[in-house]
Amino acid sequence: SSAPAISGLQAYKFGKVTTIPFPDYNFFPKSPYMAIEENLKMDMHTLVLLDIQAHKDRYMTVNQGLENLMKIKDDLTEDDPERDCLIDESTVAIGIARVGSKDNLVKADYIKNLIDFDFGGPLHCIIIPSKLHIVEAEYLVEVANGPKELLNDL
Repeated sequence: SSAPAISGLQAYKFGKVTTIPFPDYNFFPKSPYMAIEENLKMDMHTLVLLDIQAHKDRYMTVNQGLENLMKIKDDLTEDDPERDCLIDESTVAIGIARVGSKDNLVKADYIKNLIDFDFGGPLHCIIIPSKLHIVEAEYLVEVANGPKELLNDL
């Protein structure tokens, strides 16, 4: 519940929450991508939770989550070359690490840049914002070191 607040986005604009699980043999669900697309169609932000397998000391990172989303996009466009994907490498995302701790991190950027960003240790989550209000865009630029172009897209 702290992630939306620390993101600087307006809480009432969040839609359905989704989770990206670790892929496994014959298991690579497309549902997280579809949930984000549905929220974007309704102009709603999406909180994306990332898989935790504590018994294996395995925690999905923002980087892995974004890579999975891009893999789903590639699979969807391979299945349907005419498909217009709403989420791609040029989509803005917010990576959040260790929310609630003293060393939390909030970083906004395009997916293509966040995939290689070092978010440090767990726990991580992602937010995919929809259309931004001026106050949200200013927060992402000034506090989350987001691209200044966000202010031009309003």
